[in-house]
Amino acid sequence: MRAEGAEATAGSFDAAAPGALRDFLAAHAGDGIDVAVNNLGVSHRPTPFGDLSENELDRVLGTDLRGLARCLCACR
Repeated sequence: MRAEGAEATAGSFDAAAPGALRDFLAAHAGDGIDVAVNNLGVSHRPTPFGDLSENELDRVLGTDLRGLARCLCACR
C-alpha cells in the first residue's frame, strides 16, 4: 500500500471503553478513514456457552457486540 502512496495506521484501544476509539481516531486518523478492519473481541472461560453466568455473558457480548458497534459508528 505504501509503495502506491497510501498510508496505513494500526493500533490498539479498549473497545469496551466508550471514548477510546474516538481518542484513537483523533490521534491517528485526522484525515478520515477509507478502510477499517475491526478485529476485536474477548473470550470466555473454557466452558460450554450455555453454562456462562449472566455477568460473564454480559462481559463477552458487551465487548464483542457493543465494541464493534462503537467502532463502526465512530468511523462514519
